Amino acid sequence: MEPLPWIDEAKLVEAHPQLFHYTSFEALKLILGSGSLAARPFTKTNDAVEGRALREAIVQAMHDRGLKDIRGIFAEHNAEFIGTDEEFIEVCRQDAENCFDAIISANPSQPYLTCFSTHREQHHIENGLLTMWRVYGDNGHGVALGFDAEKLREITEQTQKYRAVDIIYLDEVGYGAASALVSKRMREFPSMTDLYMKAIAAVCCENKQVFLNAGADLMRFLILNLACKHPDFEDEREVRLVTMEALPDNVHGREPLKRLGDGRLLIKCLDALNEVIVGPSGRQDQQINRVVRLLGAYGRSEVEVRGTSTPFRQL
Repeated sequence: MEPLPWIDEAKLVEAHPQLFHYTSFEALKLILGSGSLAARPFTKTNDAVEGRALREAIVQAMHDRGLKDIRGIFAEHNAEFIGTDEEFIEVCRQDAENCFDAIISANPSQPYLTCFSTHREQHHIENGLLTMWRVYGDNGHGVALGFDAEKLREITEQTQKYRAVDIIYLDEVGYGAASALVSKRMREFPSMTDLYMKAIAAVCCENKQVFLNAGADLMRFLILNLACKHPDFEDEREVRLVTMEALPDNVHGREPLKRLGDGRLLIKCLDALNEVIVGPSGRQDQQINRVVRLLGAYGRSEVEVRGTSTPFRQL
């Protein structure tokens, strides 16, 4: 398979050698029992604009390109727009919005997300992220599961080899179009607006293949939008594992990933688990002992368990 654009897992692992997944103690039991973390469809995260945080910026870029070039495409296909200039401007915007929505929602293999956080400052390395304890770590009563990022990367490579998975990769998240990561990728993707032009041409000549042939740009478009979240989520400092199942004609005898009853995929990756941080609420000594016993019961006694000194008190 061709390398995915922008995805450099070696560089990511070097920058973030340890990744953390926050969860409740009850969920930890299920995770250890299955040996897996769950991956949920990108349309079912707690971010209401997941995959669409760049919609306004991309629609504006497509709209600007359309105002400049659409009339030429019409002329090439012996078509013309009947209406005023104001109506033309409005139709161009509506078409750009429809183009964005169609690309994001019509992907033949839905992306699934498994979310991790990075601990960059020393006090976060020692204690975790308070926002994550509150929101995902059962208001401080849960745990943060620490994963060796390099081992996680190796496991995902094996997953793609032996499971019916077409795409699986680790990627850092940027927060908003102005973030360094996202703005750089947008600058490196000048052909992004070509997708809009190809969509217009496909309609003019009634041939969807004109648009579908843009496979490489469609993948770049998807990776770009999956790497951007609304700026209000910046406290999560996310690195995400993106998984896309193989299409039927590309399974090649590989076993499908298992699913939970709610449709989430199970990604077997606990061999990369090397650390558990117990949350700051309640009696940490008791909770540490509970976690140690639970890890031992599932054959993972080698995993380090420690507490946090964050002075968080649940009110």
